[in-house]
Amino acid sequence: MLRKLLWLFWGVVVLALVVLGLANHETVTLHLLPGGLADLAGPFAPLEVPLFLVIAVAVVAGIVVGLVWEWLRHHAVRAELNRHRRVAGRRQKNGAPDNDVLALLDGHGDR
Repeated sequence: MLRKLLWLFWGVVVLALVVLGLANHETVTLHLLPGGLADLAGPFAPLEVPLFLVIAVAVVAGIVVGLVWEWLRHHAVRAELNRHRRVAGRRQKNGAPDNDVLALLDGHGDR
């Protein structure tokens, strides 16, 4: 049942994107630089592209920037998790218990 709902959701999303593309098929002029800078910079000519393509590229670029931003933001969390995994691996290799209370009771002292 959930699989059918997922297919229905993605079907609606694809249909909405197709309708958006058909409704915005007119070409627009895309200037990469403002008029004064374009004359100084040289080969940056304006591009004629369909509006739906501009919208799609902007959405994809936003998603990519957001993913990279979150990946960089969570770097410290991933590094701490890797450190804990290494320590747990060393403890398991040495035979020390994973629980601090059990380690004290077993006489392993301060780990």
